[in-house]
Amino acid sequence: MTCGVIIEESGAARDEISPSDVEPAALLRLLVCYTVKIRWVLESEPPALVGGLQELLGDVVGHLPIPVEDGFLDSVSTVAHLRADSTGDWAEPGGETFVVRLFMNPTPHVTNDLAMGRAFNVPWHLLLLIEAVRKKLDQHQREALQAALDAIWDDLFVEPIDSSFRGLRQLTEVANNNLDTILNP
Repeated sequence: MTCGVIIEESGAARDEISPSDVEPAALLRLLVCYTVKIRWVLESEPPALVGGLQELLGDVVGHLPIPVEDGFLDSVSTVAHLRADSTGDWAEPGGETFVVRLFMNPTPHVTNDLAMGRAFNVPWHLLLLIEAVRKKLDQHQREALQAALDAIWDDLFVEPIDSSFRGLRQLTEVANNNLDTILNP
């Protein structure tokens, strides 16, 4: 499964998910795996960046079940404030695209392609992916996504992160096991 998000300089985004009839469980898995990967990538960044992601993501996760269909990210106060306070572009001149792919073998994991030059946009990419996936989920599935992200919260933001590839595999495995437990109680 592949999810691409095209971002205009203004920050407006549109998504392309294929196949179009992808199962909601695969969307949940894609998002949980990508959240883990982004947090792992940011381990080598300044603590303020990780703290900012924690604040933004915490607010977004808390709003996942709220029935907002259009403009979900703008309904989240920390995101709305961030956008209102921003004076810069939200993407490279002419826009940018990032793509996340979910692979199931040998174990569920993601790869991603990012636009060059805007690595600091990676947390924004995560939020846009959350919005893209959220639009395809019903209320019960949104609650499952919230539960899955809540279940790995301490692993992502409280416990120390192993910045090796082994650490990424372990954290992804924990996240996938938690998601399996939530989807198949």
